[in-house]
Amino acid sequence: MDNAEEELGNKLRQLERDMFDPSLNGREQEIWARMIGIRERGKRLKAEMEKVVRPPEVQDASLDEETAKSAKKVSVSNRKLEHDSDECQVLDAYDVQLKHLQTELQLVQQEFEDWERAANS
Repeated sequence: MDNAEEELGNKLRQLERDMFDPSLNGREQEIWARMIGIRERGKRLKAEMEKVVRPPEVQDASLDEETAKSAKKVSVSNRKLEHDSDECQVLDAYDVQLKHLQTELQLVQQEFEDWERAANS
């Protein structure tokens, strides 16, 4: 064999070793397992959402016209309340984070003041 063929053969052997590397195979399996877990969680969430929110056609089929209209109004107001509740939860989470940061800032300021006193002494 000439030099180019030997070099190509070495590259192919290196690629084969890299391809059958156990750590690479383990990482691939881990990624697939995570993807399957995410897909299953998505399916469960979708099924849960479908249970909670039924399409208006299904609601209208079993109800008379006035009841369907009032049910739609209630549904819209409930969605608004849920949306407002979600916003409140987000704001509460931000409030907790801000309180934590404020506490941390006070601690750092106190440490800085102590350091200044020690440095000036």
